[in-house]
Amino acid sequence: MGFGLIALGFVFLFNPAVCIYDVLPDFIGYLLIFRGLLKTEIAFSSTEKMRRMFMHLTWFGVIKFVASIVLYFGVKGAADDDASALVFTFVFFVAEMVFLVPTMLRLLGQISDVGIRCGITSALKMKGLRTYTGIFFVLRGFLPVVPEFFTLSSYEVNVMKDYFRVVRRNILTLGFALIVLILGIIWLILILRYFGKMRKNKVFVATFNEKYDMEFSANPNVFVKRSLLAALSIFAVAFGFNIDFYAALNDRSIYNEAANLVTKTITDWGMVNLIPDIICAVILIAMLIATVKHNKFVGTLSLSAAGYLAATVFSYITELTFNSKFVMDDVGYRKQADILYSDVCISNCVKGIAFVVFLLFITLNLCNIINNHTGQAVININSDAHSLRLRRLHRELRRKLWVAFAFGCVSAVISVICVVNMPYIRQMWMLDMAFTAIHWAITATTVGSIRKELLARYED
Repeated sequence: MGFGLIALGFVFLFNPAVCIYDVLPDFIGYLLIFRGLLKTEIAFSSTEKMRRMFMHLTWFGVIKFVASIVLYFGVKGAADDDASALVFTFVFFVAEMVFLVPTMLRLLGQISDVGIRCGITSALKMKGLRTYTGIFFVLRGFLPVVPEFFTLSSYEVNVMKDYFRVVRRNILTLGFALIVLILGIIWLILILRYFGKMRKNKVFVATFNEKYDMEFSANPNVFVKRSLLAALSIFAVAFGFNIDFYAALNDRSIYNEAANLVTKTITDWGMVNLIPDIICAVILIAMLIATVKHNKFVGTLSLSAAGYLAATVFSYITELTFNSKFVMDDVGYRKQADILYSDVCISNCVKGIAFVVFLLFITLNLCNIINNHTGQAVININSDAHSLRLRRLHRELRRKLWVAFAFGCVSAVISVICVVNMPYIRQMWMLDMAFTAIHWAITATTVGSIRKELLARYED
């Protein structure tokens, strides 16, 4: 029924956030809830909008997760650390009040409505639980803001006062985190108890399954359409995480220059990529999982996916190893820096080759999907004319897909060239980002065209 995944998603939402650092990333919980609502939507179409809202929340959670990495690596030790932390926490608090709290309350209302329509007695209504949920998520977003605001408002230049200011902030942070953790555990227990009662109710289970079977028999292609649409969306989004953004975070240069994200990113790169390509590899593998039943190249795709993931991990480790000891100005002046940077260049070449091979098989698989799952399924009286239009449509979609693949190859080559020349031409990062962004834009446009024709084929 999908309620198990929804309940598991709640597990990723009960824990407190310290500043915006989250031990259990929220976007995983949003994604699990989104996946759990897929089956519920078939039986009750009223939950369709709710599912889309959680898809949007998933990307919001990803942005928050990336922002936490930027905050940790980018402004750690900077003079405006307190101000930066306050800005981040306050912005995401406002965003959660606008998007997260109403969505969670609406979700509980939808679940209650589904329960009532499937025979759940009024004793299991969740009016009180919805109220507690609203209070919990408001406090969960607001309390992390208080220590940062208190610390910034009581800033002192005096060393001792500044020390006690930091101590007070840590005490407030830990105290509020403990409060939110207790409230979260209570909330999670209440939620899981409610879902347990629903699953044990035989009338509810029987009615839900009957409704589901009836709706599914009326639209048997619903899972085909969903899996392919999800795969295409994931494919389009993945390359956004392929854009590299490096930050210099240490002062081990032979020139002993200070490393600051704002001033040094342009003039002296380190090798810490704030958006590692590992994320892109994982998202692309998720895309393959979504198309597993429509995958013509299972073996080769699985092998190339594993190779690309291993290459991104290897590349990131070599970059971190180099960054832990040197910065770009050391290359050409220190033998050990030259050796480590050669490892970085080699690993990036391997990653580029693995990316092109993986992208090739993904493109071939998408061409197969275009041939079998796009275009109007209804054949007109003039079948020859219909077949001709269908062939032209497939040829045009495949052409766009291969153009996107070509730009992906160019982007991979440019990325390797930029890494090799980074110690000598610092502005090369602009070229890398530009070509990656172009590839992303072309891919997203192509995916939009394929989605349109896919919907025409499996129109409800």
